Amino acid sequence: MPHEYLPGSMAERLQDLLKEKKMTQAQLADALGLSESTINRYINGQTEKISTETIIAMAKLFNVSTDFLLGLTNIPYKTNFDIERLGLTEKAGMKLLSGEINMDALNYLLTQPDFAVLTTQMAQMKSGTYAAGFASMNQIIQDTARLMQAYVRKHPGDKRAANQTIRDIRALRQPEYEADIAALEETFHRILADLKMGSRAQISDAKMLTSAVMETAAAKIQGSINQPQKLRSVNADMIIEPIIDAVAQTGMSEADKETFRAGLRVLFKKREGNDSSGK
Repeated sequence: MPHEYLPGSMAERLQDLLKEKKMTQAQLADALGLSESTINRYINGQTEKISTETIIAMAKLFNVSTDFLLGLTNIPYKTNFDIERLGLTEKAGMKLLSGEINMDALNYLLTQPDFAVLTTQMAQMKSGTYAAGFASMNQIIQDTARLMQAYVRKHPGDKRAANQTIRDIRALRQPEYEADIAALEETFHRILADLKMGSRAQISDAKMLTSAVMETAAAKIQGSINQPQKLRSVNADMIIEPIIDAVAQTGMSEADKETFRAGLRVLFKKREGNDSSGK
């Protein structure tokens, strides 16, 4: 939908949808198998009677949820069919709904190009696509070695050369899942490298923000003790409050401010205790 919907009745929802879809009341009536006068009476508030079947048919026609049509939500998209539509199993869906899976991490993975590659490789490994090929190749190698063994029995004079040939042939065997695992590891390491790069950028931003905040706090603290005669009267609150004010500029909630303030007071109290003990 190209715009955000405001709260409204079902009649108002229909007017919005008709306007957005550039559809007339006559076209809507025809699509639903109703008379145009029935649609007109409902939209104009002359009647509130409408069947459940009609509501469901309109939701399908406009590709919105019935809750949206009834004015129960301002979100037009369906939200109750995600598990089935996305092809998730019931077990996978329950893990998502239970909050067991971190959604931020899942969204990151789903938007990662290499994650799509990883899922394809996992599917190939599960189906044994490549492993079957290696298994077939290993079987050919094994059968060839048996043929050489049979040759040795008939030609014992060639035993030494034949045994070496058998060893060489058997050395060609490959672990069935080695290629799958190597490909998975390479793709996964690319995802980790990208994740690490993003983390470093966030750490750098956090350091810059912290430095800017503390410079502001330091300036406020310095302003409160810029007179020599006040140095002896400096207390914890004179330092804590400027820090709180500066940090609050980052969007800290009142509850977080109180938690941060309490933590700083504990910290300064411990420091004052150490100073008084001569440590």
